[in-house]
Amino acid sequence: MVVIRGSVLVLATLAAGIAVAQSSAAPGARMIEEITVTARKTEETLQDVPIAVSAFSRLEMDRRGFRGLEGVALATPGLSFEDYSGGFGVPVIRGGSQLRIQDLDGTTSVYLDGIYLARQYAIDVGIAALDRIEVVKGPQSALFGRNAFMGAINYVSARPADELSLQFTGTIGSDERYDLLGEISGPIAGERLRGRLLVAHSEFDGTFPNDFEVVDNRDYGRRGTTGNIGGFETRTVGINLDSQLTDALSLELNYYNFRRFEEGPPAVRTEAAFGDTNCSFDPNFLGGQNRFYCGEIPQRFTPLPGGAPAGTRYAVDPRAFAMDAKTDFVSATARYEFNDSWSAVYQFGYSDSEVVSAGSDDRDPVRGSAFIGPVMGVNVTPAGTNKYRSHELRVEYDQGQWSGLMGVFTGKIDDFDLFDFAFAPFRDPEPFNISPTQGLTCPDCPLVLPLTRAATEVDTRAVFARVGWESADSRWRLGVEARYQDEEKKLDPATLNPASPRFRDSWKTFTPRFTVDYRLNDDQMLYSSLARGAKSGGFNNTVFDESQRAFAPDKNWTFEVGSKNSLLDGRLRLNAAVYYTDWDDLQINSSPIGIPPGVTPPAIVDNTGGATIWGAELDGTWLVTDMLSFDYAASYTKAEYSSNSVSSRIGLLGACDGIVCPADGNIGGNQLQRQPKFQMSLGMALEGSVAGDWNWYARGDVNHQSKQYMDELNLAWVPDRTLVNLRFELNRGPVTASLWVKNLFDEEYGANGFFIATPFGTAYTTLLGDLRTYGLTLTYRL
Repeated sequence: MVVIRGSVLVLATLAAGIAVAQSSAAPGARMIEEITVTARKTEETLQDVPIAVSAFSRLEMDRRGFRGLEGVALATPGLSFEDYSGGFGVPVIRGGSQLRIQDLDGTTSVYLDGIYLARQYAIDVGIAALDRIEVVKGPQSALFGRNAFMGAINYVSARPADELSLQFTGTIGSDERYDLLGEISGPIAGERLRGRLLVAHSEFDGTFPNDFEVVDNRDYGRRGTTGNIGGFETRTVGINLDSQLTDALSLELNYYNFRRFEEGPPAVRTEAAFGDTNCSFDPNFLGGQNRFYCGEIPQRFTPLPGGAPAGTRYAVDPRAFAMDAKTDFVSATARYEFNDSWSAVYQFGYSDSEVVSAGSDDRDPVRGSAFIGPVMGVNVTPAGTNKYRSHELRVEYDQGQWSGLMGVFTGKIDDFDLFDFAFAPFRDPEPFNISPTQGLTCPDCPLVLPLTRAATEVDTRAVFARVGWESADSRWRLGVEARYQDEEKKLDPATLNPASPRFRDSWKTFTPRFTVDYRLNDDQMLYSSLARGAKSGGFNNTVFDESQRAFAPDKNWTFEVGSKNSLLDGRLRLNAAVYYTDWDDLQINSSPIGIPPGVTPPAIVDNTGGATIWGAELDGTWLVTDMLSFDYAASYTKAEYSSNSVSSRIGLLGACDGIVCPADGNIGGNQLQRQPKFQMSLGMALEGSVAGDWNWYARGDVNHQSKQYMDELNLAWVPDRTLVNLRFELNRGPVTASLWVKNLFDEEYGANGFFIATPFGTAYTTLLGDLRTYGLTLTYRL
């Protein structure tokens, strides 16, 4: 509450100059910027699309201080995003989270210029290359296809300029924050060919000191946690080409190289083996142990890890790092205009990604493993490679009352997933040697276990269509979209063993969407939609009955009613939606059939769960005067497991005492894990001019998110958080200087967390967000 009151005080302070500002402001008719989106594979204004869409232009993203998806989620109702130490980034739309964050398939799909980004470690590309970001909510399987189960996020590249333009941007900030960006854009061969070249680099040391004693102060190179904890280094190189080959034929080409290194944030591991847990006591497990943690999860150790010097807060072995990933991305879009009504579009996409990591497995990096002694447990995950390629051809039609499109699609994923576990020499001065295809090479390690070498191949074929009708008076519109998809998946679960069995299965899905909207007038629209969503199926590696080898796709029906409004002569945008989702065939941890006597079985995945989700969203912008504006967003989401849902990983552990939680692992009625019930964002901006051609802009943002349960039992949670950001800009001609502060009140907060349950014990890991950061950004545009 102190932070919320302080946040209101900050906005009130910014507003104190309104009276003076109004007296100096020239009267005008400033209106809210109109944003064009491609949520239905055709260009439409944000207010004309009969589905819930949040979109942010590049200027908005810069002024709000976005660095990637985390910032977008803070300002988008119904979207949450946590990166879980970088490589397992999971966007969640409208509460549709899943139990296993490491899976190849998620409930929200992410695209770059309409091309699917197939792995979590490749989805957060930053904003340097972008013109805008679109967040499309509700099932988008009809047009987007693969895994647009609860919605889709589409990055849209900035296009080359018609005239020569240059931009140079540099940032210097707290905790060794340095950014550099250079961009040149313009015509290459008159009107026939335009190009854009972009190079961007960003680095940051993190906000928490590392209290681990570095052996001999050795430099562990680029891969390692040096200096503070939670740093990163990113690089983007991009080339965009637009060609008007003939009057009817146009071509867009894009190439990007994304490089992303993250140390990983400070983490607090609450572990039953160390006596950290506090409920569901089991006297027969390892001499007596509390199996779970109940309540708000700790965000720092009390007491400190064993052997830690006085004053220690967070310690990370300097050899550890969360992620080192790179992606090469290519896309091409050709459009041929037959006439004013008919056109054909072909789109090609290709991406090649790889990642390695070396995360410390220990609750106590100062003392070492709880079981083995002075060695460091190392998890090499995520690690592996992913290649994706796709082709899409569609024909589009638009002639007054009738419009539509029809298309065919093929896509292929080649994914290699690697997971090594090792015991490394404690406080060893040598960095880890890790390959995305060979794993960890460590001659001095007493133990290296290659746990996973899994190759997955996915072939997708689909046909899709959309038909729209508009009444003669343009008040009523009806739309039907549909996709028929055939997906084949092959899995080699143990590539190191040529004798291991290979698995193969295929699934066919039909995902329609129906929309009806009615225009009250030119500025107000009511709409409704009914949509089917599907998320890909997969395989279980270890089963005792082959009937459980494969699990089918998740499916849902979502009904949505909403309203889009442009009021007060275009100075107030107010959009709202309510929705209900019935999620069936939910992929959930299940119990194997035919467990042999004396065997402790792993939980498998089966389609025995379900969930219901209902919620409401509100967002918009209000231009109070030509100098004062507000933007706002809020969402309430009630996402609960259906009454028949059982998490068998809990039941198989035998860890619930029947009092704190059901012994059989029944989670019916519980809130879905790792997603907030309530989100709120409020921004206020003031702008004006002084001394002739000097312009200024001031902005404050308050972002709030309610608590998130870490587990499906709803026993432990990461607490709610409220963050405040400020920005002040001064502009004259081509030069803009910006002062900014993020997390103004220096809140120490748990950004996210996850729960681990194995036959050997349970653990909760809380990952912290950045403390206060600040800096100066200078931009030159010509």
